[in-house]
Amino acid sequence: MWQNLQFTPMRQPMGVLRKRQGRHNPFSWSKEPTDVNWPFSSTGRISVVCGATTVSGSAGATGIAAGDCEKTASGSAAGHVSSDWAGAGGAKGDRMTLRNSGRHSCSCSGICGGDTGRHCSSICGGGGGGVPEALQPSADFEQLLPQIRMILEHLEYFMHTDLHLLTSLWKIVHHYLLEQRDKSGNGSHVTLDDSIVAVVYRHLLPAASLVPNNPYLSDLMWSVMQQLSVFQRFLIYSCWETMCEGFLLKLAFEKTKSSTKQILKRVVANAEKRDLIAHQSHFHVTKLCHSNPIPCIETMLKDVEIGFNVNMIQPYVECTNRCSEMTADIMGYMLARQCAKPHSAGRAFLNQQDATLAPWLVNLGEFAGRFYKKHPQTDLVGLLTIITKRVNSETSTSDAGPGGAPSEYKGEALIRVILENLIEYMGGLLTVADMNAEQLHCLAGGPRLKSESLSIGKKEDTSRKERARQALLSALVDQGLVPVLWYSLSQQRHHFLSEEFSESQSSGGGLKLLGLLFDGNHECFLKLTEFLAQACVREKYASLVPPLQSVFSMFEPSLAFLAI
Repeated sequence: MWQNLQFTPMRQPMGVLRKRQGRHNPFSWSKEPTDVNWPFSSTGRISVVCGATTVSGSAGATGIAAGDCEKTASGSAAGHVSSDWAGAGGAKGDRMTLRNSGRHSCSCSGICGGDTGRHCSSICGGGGGGVPEALQPSADFEQLLPQIRMILEHLEYFMHTDLHLLTSLWKIVHHYLLEQRDKSGNGSHVTLDDSIVAVVYRHLLPAASLVPNNPYLSDLMWSVMQQLSVFQRFLIYSCWETMCEGFLLKLAFEKTKSSTKQILKRVVANAEKRDLIAHQSHFHVTKLCHSNPIPCIETMLKDVEIGFNVNMIQPYVECTNRCSEMTADIMGYMLARQCAKPHSAGRAFLNQQDATLAPWLVNLGEFAGRFYKKHPQTDLVGLLTIITKRVNSETSTSDAGPGGAPSEYKGEALIRVILENLIEYMGGLLTVADMNAEQLHCLAGGPRLKSESLSIGKKEDTSRKERARQALLSALVDQGLVPVLWYSLSQQRHHFLSEEFSESQSSGGGLKLLGLLFDGNHECFLKLTEFLAQACVREKYASLVPPLQSVFSMFEPSLAFLAI
């Protein structure tokens, strides 16, 4: 049979057979007419000459007919030869095909089959002519982008089948961003054009969603995304999320959600080593997040907000122990998106009748604080900006409705609970609701004695704790959020003590609701001021404090003296 034939090169003239990367490639032909002899085990010999190929065999043990032993193909510009071998009894064997484009003169490299009169005029433009429909080599990305855009629109997200092409495109975008950063002189971030942003979220990211758990591709994607600003990254993530409406992307999206649910069902606080799924749940979650982080994180946050068991928040955070930097950044985007959702009937910030915070808000705040403490390198700018805008958006206007009737207090500014948890976990300012006698006695000392009395029996990594504190401080100070937060908290404080608020909320929670809002505002102000005082040096803290006249106009004298 033809499968038993062994191609063993008998003679290798110089320039005919080449070695590529140390591997022998017998089908790498040169452009010079040369005879190459291949011995077949007791079947015959094939003699190949570029431009005129002769296939000859000798009647041997296989019983090849004499009429079938001599077959010549000449004049084939593409060097394409086919030979049908008849064995004993007249049965046909397999078909052998050899290709050689050494004598082909036109630029289609053998696509036209050598028949330039019929095919080559439509494919390659004629013998030796240019190729108008082929991509031209380009050293500039801005010239390459218009050429590949039409091809990318045709391929859509099916580039996932060619991983080499997909990674090459990510590398090209990465080098383009490095060049733009060097030209602009801005060492931090680069702003992409809308055309390149469209290529990233319409083609590159959806194709990467269909590649199963590839850590290298995930790191390559993050090497591109980390060059962008946080607002442009979040924009790309939001557009990437809207692309999951196609068939394959929707299938991958739903499969990731289903797999995440199955893994989270097995997550426990202290998993036994023999339970491989529960004990190694962080590896399974990380594998899912390499290609589809958004559905995996969305499923996790949905379970956190439901709050069926508040003791599962820390095990869920431990599931992200091995996640990549891009997954951690997308977690920041998802948390910011959850904080930006408006008030609705099914998503209330406050329970008016019981005067208590919504369970989803408390659980989300604890998860965010523990997550950023676990991953202090994650960018906080997007989340803190959303929180500051939501707190500042609630002004001291009257809560009366259009007809003069009092309206229900929405409490969107209660999103400050997320900020309080960030300060508590990242800043190391732990709060204890019910202190014992020894802890109350330690409050008479300094901040070190207070922190040691509250965190007694807990072992923490000091280096990680310091990195988390500096990351939170840098995000608050560099974006100028501290004066805005102080001003917003002061305005809300005055609003809660006003007669308009008391009259509008007299039928609701009453005094209990007022105490919850006022005490929460006061606690947030104390935590923020104490964190800045401990994390900043004296000169830096003095630069953050507004002028004395503004401080005393915003707060009561006691709080103003505390701030300065």
